[in-house]
Amino acid sequence: MQLRVAEGVLRDLDLHGDTLLEIDIEGAEYAVFPASAALLAERKPWLHVSFHPFNLVAEDADATALLRLGAGLQDAEALAHYRFLHLFADGAWHSLGAAERMDFLRQYLLRAKPLPRIATPQYGFVDAVAFSDASIDFSD
Repeated sequence: MQLRVAEGVLRDLDLHGDTLLEIDIEGAEYAVFPASAALLAERKPWLHVSFHPFNLVAEDADATALLRLGAGLQDAEALAHYRFLHLFADGAWHSLGAAERMDFLRQYLLRAKPLPRIATPQYGFVDAVAFSDASIDFSD
């Protein structure tokens, strides 16, 4: 098995606006998105991401909370070039455009969120999240 830098792999995939890229890498997303931000901004593939803040652990509860919050903010910044953020919460998908994104991020990322079977509070993204440059109508 060959170890490769994520941006090189993504570049080789010839990503573009019609590509759907699903990312579920158990906490490594916090390293991949900041390192690949320029490529993602250039190519703008559709992204579906599973974030795993519970895999980020520091020496104590406060340091862990700050690590998780910082990682969530870093990824939000790396993906800020997308016009729409879509979040699966409360059993349904919700779309947020640029106008409402900052208010949402302030409330959502900074709020401690309990997760089943996880003992510590989670900060950052914990729900399924998608990013796109096109809007999606989730109504039935």
